[in-house]
Amino acid sequence: MRVLPISALLCLLTAGACSSATPDAQRGAPTYRAGSPEAIAAAVVAQQTGSNVDEVAIRSVEAIQFGDSSLGCPQPGMSYLQVITPGYKILAEAANRSFDVRVAGSRGLICDPRTRSESPRSQP
Repeated sequence: MRVLPISALLCLLTAGACSSATPDAQRGAPTYRAGSPEAIAAAVVAQQTGSNVDEVAIRSVEAIQFGDSSLGCPQPGMSYLQVITPGYKILAEAANRSFDVRVAGSRGLICDPRTRSESPRSQP
């Protein structure tokens, strides 16, 4: 599980020194409203793949109530707050790969089924 620091997200979501979060609409690239779940997911995937945000395609967005703060992606040996956490399960594609991205508030992470443990309290 990778969690993108807020500072990196803000850098990716602004038109500063980082790659642009508002790609050129004339190229047909997607545009994401800054701070939206889609923008956060695109920034997380872009960081993971080394791609630009405008190279990330969002395929689906599902609002979900996660059973704990793991966002349905618990890691072995970790403890999580047992609180209903509203968020999104987002399917994104970049660099010829698909990513299961979980977003809650300004937190985004890639849920990797190879490293996650199953938890009866989390809702995928």
